Amino acid sequence: MISLKNKRLLLLIIISIFYTNANAFFFFFIPGGAVRSASDALTGAKGNICVKDSVKVGDIVPSLSGNTMTVTSLSGTSSMCTNPALPIRADVEYKFTFQSSAGINLSEDYEAKPLNDFQRYSGTILIASAKSTRNKGILINAREKKPNSDPQDVATAIEKQQILNLSSGETKNAEKITINDMSAWRFEVHGKTKGVFGTDMVYLITVLEGDNEILLVNAYTTESNFNRDRDELKNIAAGISGLKVTTPSLVNKPINASPQPDTKNEIDTNQSSNTSQLNLKLRDLQKLLNEGLINKQDYENKKAELLKNF
Repeated sequence: MISLKNKRLLLLIIISIFYTNANAFFFFFIPGGAVRSASDALTGAKGNICVKDSVKVGDIVPSLSGNTMTVTSLSGTSSMCTNPALPIRADVEYKFTFQSSAGINLSEDYEAKPLNDFQRYSGTILIASAKSTRNKGILINAREKKPNSDPQDVATAIEKQQILNLSSGETKNAEKITINDMSAWRFEVHGKTKGVFGTDMVYLITVLEGDNEILLVNAYTTESNFNRDRDELKNIAAGISGLKVTTPSLVNKPINASPQPDTKNEIDTNQSSNTSQLNLKLRDLQKLLNEGLINKQDYENKKAELLKNF
């Protein structure tokens, strides 16, 4: 039986993953409850999503996973929508068009939890907690890989959001590695969960780049158990199966099989690629400002740094 404290921790991680989506600050999931069900029967209100007051019935919102939700009704302001920026309760209809090909064999110590539609919409494919140890578990989220997808930018966004969800959060041991012939980015986020009964935690986050999808593996445990659990948590990402490798292996390819590149074209291509990446980063920075994750001064400082480096 998972404890209330552990349930809150799992919800915090789920929200962390979802909030990296472009539309995250338009929607917020309301957990169910018997009291709410009774109240709804009397008032006729329905829905478990909180939205901005600018959202309209019929709006279609995609998630980065590739799934969509359509707003089917609005029930006005609700006391269950505690975020002032998202005051309106809404009912939605989900459409699941993305199917991850990832698979994993869990050890007997882990128990997978049922997923609700909102979690599936946002790309969550697994939530599991350890039976033998409190505050230890796994969350795996998948998203559709698009032509302009940059897995390293995804890793950076996840890192920043995980830090924001903690008190005194910090990143350690960030590295780019290869797992099962796939490019991967891995880092640890250390910090205390917020609240009166905060727990010192470590989140070992791995971003895997497949051919058609990007997989986020968040394996976590307490700070006091991290040294003991480190290798086990690392092996979780290594145990992912089903993802196709982005590019074919070059091990058996003859050294001189490819013609010599045109230096001028290579320079032009690199310049175009750099410009495209700069534009993406500036858009992401503007998004963070619009969503209130950074202030105006942070925005201006980071923008100046990006332009200077370019």
